[in-house]
Amino acid sequence: MNRQDLIDYLSNNKWYLNRIRELETKKKELENIKSKKIDGMPAGTNDIHDMMAENLSKVLDEIQEEQNRYLKIISEDRPKIVKMLEKMNDKVYREILDQKYLLGIDLKNIKLSDNKDRDYKYICTLHGYALNEFDKLCEKYK
Repeated sequence: MNRQDLIDYLSNNKWYLNRIRELETKKKELENIKSKKIDGMPAGTNDIHDMMAENLSKVLDEIQEEQNRYLKIISEDRPKIVKMLEKMNDKVYREILDQKYLLGIDLKNIKLSDNKDRDYKYICTLHGYALNEFDKLCEKYK
């Protein structure tokens, strides 16, 4: 494990959540179409509803697959990252990495528990130090 694992975790996490949201939106659109009564359509309207139901079924299957992949990432990678973060001696470094990579908070919005006012550039500097410390710990506990 190293800093790249943190970056990959965050990236994968965001990608899967966005993909699930996209599929949920698609599902709602299909459900809205399916629920609308189609007036003035010829007798073959059932074929259209069958096609929409089939598309909805496919989207639901995709949602389930993406959720399963997401849960796999969470259940496999997250505990490893948390375990390594728990070994960090510096509480500020641990908080920065936790908020950035596990919670997905942008560095601009990170709030530390010591309530000291730190500007964005300083948080970025601390983030770099925290990543270096994380890499050292990962090497130590290989």
